[in-house]
Amino acid sequence: MFNKKEQTSIKDLKNANGEIETLIKEIKKEAKQNKQASIIDEINLLDFDIDYKSTLISSLTEEQIKDEINLTEQIKLALLDTQELLKKGTEYGVKLGLDRVNTMLEDRKVAKSPFLVENYRLFESNLWNITKLRELAYGNIQRLKAKQDKITLEALKETDSMMRVRYFEDIRVLEKNILALENEAHQYDSYQVALQDEKVLKNILRKYSTNKKDEVSLIEFEKTVNKYEGK
Repeated sequence: MFNKKEQTSIKDLKNANGEIETLIKEIKKEAKQNKQASIIDEINLLDFDIDYKSTLISSLTEEQIKDEINLTEQIKLALLDTQELLKKGTEYGVKLGLDRVNTMLEDRKVAKSPFLVENYRLFESNLWNITKLRELAYGNIQRLKAKQDKITLEALKETDSMMRVRYFEDIRVLEKNILALENEAHQYDSYQVALQDEKVLKNILRKYSTNKKDEVSLIEFEKTVNKYEGK
């Protein structure tokens, strides 16, 4: 039987998970509007349910329940990033975001999730931010190229020479913007390649490790780097 504080914590956990369920409905609705059935299929494979009557949950201490709430809040933030990528990024970025959410959901089932260990969380979060920015840049490139193609077709159909000149001026501006975004995206790729160096990973591991119990193995860091590897 939970004491009053623990009962409050379980209620908070239910509320936090309820916010996730609401967000999932929003994301699925947006994916449906974008006609991205594969994204909806991937979301449907994720298990967000928590069995509050299970032995696992009922045996948690107040501190462990707080850990569950903390990780649930991180899952919500990961879903918000995925939602942003759905609106402005690439489908590849959305799938990476959902894969990240799934990893967190799996970690929520274990006693000590890597996402709750400070040195790992900071590293993973920094690496993910690079990944998200890269996919947002590629998403912007895709939209600008589509716009460029549309203007090019309109220019080819235009019979007025002055209007055609204006169209091609617009195309040149778009080309300049696309080139800048491609350079930005390649820069993010370079950051990720640098992070794949084992010496760099070991330095990061030492930098973020505050004590023995807060360390995450180098293998875990390498797995994370490989997961967010540039295209």
